[in-house]
Amino acid sequence: MGIGIAGVLLRYGAYYFETEGLSLTGFVGALCQWDCRLYNDLAYNGYESSANPDGGANWAFFPLYPIMLSSFHFITGLSLIGSGAVLNQCCIGLAAAFARPLFKNDLSGYWVFCTLLIAGPLSFYYSTGLTEALFVMLTVIVLACLQRGNYLAAGVAASLLSATRVTGIFIVLPIMVQAVIDYRRGTLTIGPALVALLLAPIGLIAFMIYLYVDIGDPLAFAHVQSAWGRSLHSPFFWMLWGLRRGPSGLGFWLIVTAIGALTMCVVMALRGALGAALFCAASLTLALSTGPDSMPRFVAGLVPLTITTAQILPGSPATRLAAATAAAALGVYATMKWVGGHAQFLV
Repeated sequence: MGIGIAGVLLRYGAYYFETEGLSLTGFVGALCQWDCRLYNDLAYNGYESSANPDGGANWAFFPLYPIMLSSFHFITGLSLIGSGAVLNQCCIGLAAAFARPLFKNDLSGYWVFCTLLIAGPLSFYYSTGLTEALFVMLTVIVLACLQRGNYLAAGVAASLLSATRVTGIFIVLPIMVQAVIDYRRGTLTIGPALVALLLAPIGLIAFMIYLYVDIGDPLAFAHVQSAWGRSLHSPFFWMLWGLRRGPSGLGFWLIVTAIGALTMCVVMALRGALGAALFCAASLTLALSTGPDSMPRFVAGLVPLTITTAQILPGSPATRLAAATAAAALGVYATMKWVGGHAQFLV
């Protein structure tokens, strides 16, 4: 809670430094950029019945977060923007709390993780009406439940994850890997794992059924991506596309972000977290297949990357304190860019 309060104050300070405004309403509104406003509209008006003249529609956004946002708005009476800010802070705080068992005896690594998550460079994504905070929380719940051998709870959380973003379906990979490990240890029968695997895609399937009934296209969430200029290619195509632009091009740094995240997946696998590594690698590959845009947001949603970053830092208190301080400073800088409208890289 202390780190969470500090993170809010740091982001508020960043808002002041960038805009010289002190209004809390203005601060919350400034954080609500890009897709945040589209989610607010979806939570208020529901899904569109037909595409816009440019081919776009809000079918690309999965339903769980808008449902939660609308419900929170109804219950609390807060504005949709304010509801998103409060709801996401609750989600990311719970994610930090639920992640404690994943660090076992590495207490200092856990505190670095909390700082990275709640006050770090990408923490502004978790402070407004975007899906990242919910996605992170549900991912942590699945991983923590698998660690405890509770496959039923993991399956329920996985079904909610697949109703949050399309990449949530890849959570079946860590479930499968952990099931094999537990089965070989003799601590698992097939039944619980099978139930978890059957539950995992329910969110995605339910959304596809809704789109088929309401629109006539169960894959409308994928087909509508063309309206945002996303086209399906090999990830290697986009990697070459970005790298050829050189350091002066935005695409270059988006690809560097993707390559860095994929490298962390390899590190995860080598450290024994094969399931989490496969989940992140599959999610990144799917995202990269449609282009490098929004890559920092995709990375922000993959909490195993943050966990591994905190775990691999040298164990000395001075090093981890320096890392936490640097993360908070980068968080202020990134928030200034985000609220100031200079966030092309972060969008």
